[in-house]
Parts: sequence; structure tokens; C-alpha cells
Amino acid sequence: MDELGVAAESAGLNDADLPELFQLADRASLAGQRRTILLTRAQLSLAVLSALAAGFGVGHGTAAKVLEICAVVSFALSLVPAVLLHSGSAQRLWYDGRAAAESVRSLAWKYAMRVQPFDDDATADAEFTTRLAAILALVPELGDEVESESYLAEEAITPPLVVLRQARLSDRRQCYVRRRVEAQIDWYTEKAKGARQAAMAAGACAVASNALGVALGIARVVWDLEVDLLGFFAALVAALAAYGQLRQYWPLAAAYRLTAAELRQVLAMAAETGESESDWSDYCASAEAAVSREHTMWQARR
Repeated sequence: MDELGVAAESAGLNDADLPELFQLADRASLAGQRRTILLTRAQLSLAVLSALAAGFGVGHGTAAKVLEICAVVSFALSLVPAVLLHSGSAQRLWYDGRAAAESVRSLAWKYAMRVQPFDDDATADAEFTTRLAAILALVPELGDEVESESYLAEEAITPPLVVLRQARLSDRRQCYVRRRVEAQIDWYTEKAKGARQAAMAAGACAVASNALGVALGIARVVWDLEVDLLGFFAALVAALAAYGQLRQYWPLAAAYRLTAAELRQVLAMAAETGESESDWSDYCASAEAAVSREHTMWQARR
């Protein structure tokens, strides 16, 4: 492997090597995710806290009255995150930003691998920046955060992109298979495993809360307890279900598992792919199509 080949193999297009638009979309998506999760947790926690205070606020004493007031206040405060979530702006930025970031990543790999329509050096740069602009147009929220047009200018084509694009076909093949296909298989496999574990944990908590609520409800009837926690556990089960719906653990686990399986098939095809630039272009297009199907799920989840 010559010096350019070594440089191509070491590049691998890490996140820092991608165009500025990727960094922008990635930061925006993470910010939207944090805001969505924070507001959802706040709304559900306040609702559960309200049910807990109401459960202990049984009776006619001063303490019971204070707890009843706390229940009302907590439930009223839950309206604030509920209203903020209702606009959908944070969740939209989360999903659209992620879809945009991954689209830029896929576009960069296609450019570096000389996949059509980036196979012609005379038009590849202009086509690349044009497609970046099209991605940005799909996420108008990102446009407000762009301080310059470097994401659409020559700076968008980073040095690692150029190095990888100029490398020999054999070096590009090796880099793509190892740093793109195999890396994506590992990523999706781990994510599928993590999503499944989270789904199992959330389900176990919901079942335990349900069973405990039933037990305490029966105990109150049998022994005439002065607290009523059945409503609290009912709210807790509903909150767990709502949060699980937001995170989509089971659908994500299935989608990640399917994408990993499809990429394994793509990996197996690498050895059968011809040695021409045309054959390699078709192979990379198939691999990126497998990844992009998972990307579109982010927008569909809106």
C-alpha cells in the first residue's frame, strides 16, 4: 500500500472529517433529543408525583389538605412541559436533524468512493455541494443556525474526503468495507442489543408496578388502609408506557437488527464484486441504500 493508500485507510471518514453540515445537524439533533426527553420526563414525573400526593392525602386533617394542594399544584405544573411538547419543534428537530446528519454522512462516503453521480471529477464537487443544499432545505430549522455558507462552499469537501477519493480503488475498497460496512454492522448490532435490553427493563418495571399497585389496592380494601396508592401505581404504569412509546425500544431493536442483517449480506457481496469502478460504484450504492432505509425511519417516526 502506497503513502496515499495508507492515508486513505487511516482516514475512514470520522465525524470530524465530514462536512460542516453534518456537525450542525448532529448538534441540533442531540439538542432536540435532550429537550424532548427532558420535557417528557418532567411532564410524566409531575403527573406521577401528583398521584402520589393524592394517594397520601386521604382524610380531613391538615396534612391531608397540604398533600391535596401539592397534588393539584404538581398536576398543574405538568401542563408546562405538556404545552412545550405539543408544538413538536424539539422532537421534529431531533428526528429531522438525525436524518439530515446521516444523509450527509452517506453522501460523503458516496463522494469519496466515486459512486454515481460523483464518478466524474469535473462535476463531482458541484454535485456534492448541490446535494448538501438539498439536505439543508429539508430541515429549515438548521438554516437559522448557519453563520456562514462554508457548508456549501469548497470547505465542505474536507481534506480526508479528497485523500480517500484520490486513493486507488483497492485502497478505497478496503477502507470502505472495514470503516463503513463492518463498522455499521457493529454499531447496529450493539444498538439493537441495547434497545432490547432497555425494552425488557421498562417492561419489567411496568409489570412490577402493576402487580404492586394491585397488591396495595387489595390491602387497602382488606385492612382499610388510610392511604390509597392504587392511583399512583396506575399513573406510574401509564408513565412508563408513555416514555417507552417515545423511545420506541422494540421498534428500534427490530429496525437495528434488520439493518445489521442486511448489511451482513452486503458485506458478503464484497468479495463477489468486480474490480471495475462501475462494479464498485454499484456495490457502494447498495450498501448506502441499506443504511438509508433506517435513516428514513427517523422522519417517519414524526
